[in-house]
Amino acid sequence: MRKYLLHILLAGMFFSMPGFLGAVAATEFPEMELSEEIGTVQVSVSGTNVRALNASGAVLEVYSITGVRVFSQKIESNDKTVSLSSLGKGCYIVKVGKLARKISIF
Repeated sequence: MRKYLLHILLAGMFFSMPGFLGAVAATEFPEMELSEEIGTVQVSVSGTNVRALNASGAVLEVYSITGVRVFSQKIESNDKTVSLSSLGKGCYIVKVGKLARKISIF
C-alpha cells in the first residue's frame, strides 16, 4: 500500500512540474518565417496550398511523419503557391531551405 501511494505522489509531482508541459511546447516548430542573408523567407499554409515568398532558388520539400519525402519542387520565383491536394489527409513536415514546420491536411 505504501509503494502504491508513493508512486501516485511521485507521479503527481512529476506531472505538476512547471517545466514538464513547457518542454512539450518547446518541441513545436517555430513560425514559418526565417531571416537569411538573401532576405526574409516566408511560408504560409492555407488548406492544401503552401505559399513561399522570397524563396527563389530554394527547394520546397514535404515529408510524411515517417520521414519519407512525398513531394519536392524547386521554387523558381519570389512568390510561389504550390497545391498539395494530391497528398492524403494527415500530418506532414514542410521544409523550405532551412525552414521546417509541421502541417495538417484535413
